[in-house]
Amino acid sequence: MKPLPRSSRDNADLWGGELEHKVLTVKPGIGSMYQDDALFHKSSGTMLVCDAISAVDGTPPRILTEEKEYTCALIFHARETKDEVVEDTPENRKKGWGRIVLLFNFFFPGSGRGDLELQRIIEALQTPTYKDGWGGWKPFSWGKDEVKDFETFSASGKPIVLPIIQIILSRKPNEM
Repeated sequence: MKPLPRSSRDNADLWGGELEHKVLTVKPGIGSMYQDDALFHKSSGTMLVCDAISAVDGTPPRILTEEKEYTCALIFHARETKDEVVEDTPENRKKGWGRIVLLFNFFFPGSGRGDLELQRIIEALQTPTYKDGWGGWKPFSWGKDEVKDFETFSASGKPIVLPIIQIILSRKPNEM
């Protein structure tokens, strides 16, 4: 395997003339770097971006609903309380999916309330009997704006540049 050249500009035959590409690198701070590849398929006019663009809607992807480990994660995040046992239903899977999307795209979404108190983590680790792990620890509770926040972020499946990528790219735009 060879590293991808920074650009196809000087490597016209790299993709058989069908694609152009550019590697985007941004270093927003010490020890921090973001890279992505943008490819342009000339004949179809299609742009492919590896990590910066995302599109989600209210339905969890099939891979998350077909594997037990993933469905457990969806149900785990659908809980309202630490010890709640949530029934595995399509509605609860969607609820867990929405929370996972918000949590991992915003880290602390507006409707999420973090509970990262050390004592709660210690208590959870001392409760190994909870079937889905972490002693049932629930690091977030969710406010009334949760559904609205997800609908705003997902924009009914419209592609967006991920929020963390927007932040990274805005820090040093001249380095792109």
